[in-house]
Amino acid sequence: AGLPPSALASRRAGGVVRGGPGAVEDQCQETGAEALVEARAGGQRQAEGGACVQTQLKLRPPTTAGAIAQAAQRRLVVLRLETSAYSKLVEADEAAIACVDMRQFRDPAAGELRKHDGRHPGIIGRLANHPSFPDWARHMNGILDKFASAGEASRGQPLVLYCNAGRHRCVAGALILRHIATMKQMSCTVKHRTLRPCRCSTCSDGGLPARVEALDVAWSRFREATEA
Repeated sequence: AGLPPSALASRRAGGVVRGGPGAVEDQCQETGAEALVEARAGGQRQAEGGACVQTQLKLRPPTTAGAIAQAAQRRLVVLRLETSAYSKLVEADEAAIACVDMRQFRDPAAGELRKHDGRHPGIIGRLANHPSFPDWARHMNGILDKFASAGEASRGQPLVLYCNAGRHRCVAGALILRHIATMKQMSCTVKHRTLRPCRCSTCSDGGLPARVEALDVAWSRFREATEA
């Protein structure tokens, strides 16, 4: 099943389908090393196991009343990221904050990386260095800022990322976006609807240090694109 024709037309026009309230609330489901809490107090990172994780970054506390209020508002509402295969998109996705087509990140030279899933540091790194990344970063930055300012009005609506199989590009994109949201002091969860997880050590807990490094690179690329 796919989105209705009106949604498909919107996706073809701009790669994004927008909708109003009414998205179905789901529980966050993550596996292995995806259940990651990034804590940078004292330059250390921690990883936690579990089925569902809400990530939050410990940064220098805001100093002005306005900044304190803004930071509190950002932490109040949880950004729900969901990934899907294109063929598994449903009509309810038209009510999402956005439905983002990650197929623009074509990578015919990925080679052996196709055997892995989007948690692999190599896939994350290649997406962050893709020519399409700067435009995507600027678009996502606008969505995140709009979401943060909407507050309670945006509660319950997911942000959906999709690609052909729901295994590589949308998964890597969701992890990058969660990292970016965390750096912006936003609470965030990720649910992979159609991921067939790779069982290799790099895609699971063994690849955690390299994955965090790749996410840091993505954050740097994001800042270059949005602060230029």
